[in-house]
Amino acid sequence: MGNSACCNVESYQGSDDEDSEESYEDSEESYVRPTREILCYGDSNTAGFPQPKVPYGRTLEACLRAEGYPCNVTVVGNSGLTAKELLAKVNDPAIPDVTRTTHPGLGVLLKGKRWDLVIIMLGTNGLGSMQRVEDISSYIEGLHDVCHEHKVKTVALGAITISASIDEWALCRARSVLAEQLEGFEKADDSNLDEMCLSFADPKHLVPRKPEYWERDRLHWTAQGCAVFGSGVTPTVIKALDKLEKQERRH
Repeated sequence: MGNSACCNVESYQGSDDEDSEESYEDSEESYVRPTREILCYGDSNTAGFPQPKVPYGRTLEACLRAEGYPCNVTVVGNSGLTAKELLAKVNDPAIPDVTRTTHPGLGVLLKGKRWDLVIIMLGTNGLGSMQRVEDISSYIEGLHDVCHEHKVKTVALGAITISASIDEWALCRARSVLAEQLEGFEKADDSNLDEMCLSFADPKHLVPRKPEYWERDRLHWTAQGCAVFGSGVTPTVIKALDKLEKQERRH
């Protein structure tokens, strides 16, 4: 995909502590960014359902590289599964989803490769099965904790649900409450070197409800919608990578 699909983004700047920044800035010119291994983990909208469709992770990868952040992005989307199920099966070697595709549990993925960042977007199917928002948030937090136990930092993304125009179950309101809780995973103190969840974004604000971006079910992105989200979430991931870089270089 060409660079024209990627937005122009500004790197996250962090705090204004001049003393702590001085030695960091002195080494800027000689610093070469490492190639980051990034995992996009989630359900059907992470997978790019219904297939064949290019998932948002491919656009994200192209945008990050275009912005000077070398990376390899791996996409693992478990279509139709909830965060509750994925947490319960975190160490399973092969978890089948509704498309009969199997993926290793998150714990298995983390043990099998060195990752720099995991981007988690879940909650859609929990909302659809009428789970309590507090429970969904707890299951998603548990998956973040699994990453953190493996010393891998994370990005939290809000859940996706159906359009408000067809919502008879107050799912949109529940989704907004869940998004507020997930946003709290990112701590307010950006100077904290022990911070584990490095950034948050809400897909609701990144993919407009235009027909060309959504499938007829109004729940899944079209190929164009996937690309729009991949581009739109790039600044959020750059914010996380910049914070990760500062943490690594100050330790």
